[in-house]
Amino acid sequence: MTALWAAMAEGSGAIFDDALRATADKPAHGYWLNYARCHDDVIWKALDRSAAKLRQKTWTKFYAGGESFADGWPSR
Repeated sequence: MTALWAAMAEGSGAIFDDALRATADKPAHGYWLNYARCHDDVIWKALDRSAAKLRQKTWTKFYAGGESFADGWPSR
């Protein structure tokens, strides 16, 4: 979910592709679990292995700084 928000901020699916590749290797005895989350708790730290801190700060600025396509208000 976090990678999807990052991909939208960058206008590129590269980070999302990285996340999918990293999770594609499921053990034969494993299962997938669907988990719905609220967008209010996007945690960039979940992408530390795929994206540098500066890149994560750029996404935060995109969503909180009025640059995004969102019509909502940033939290204060």
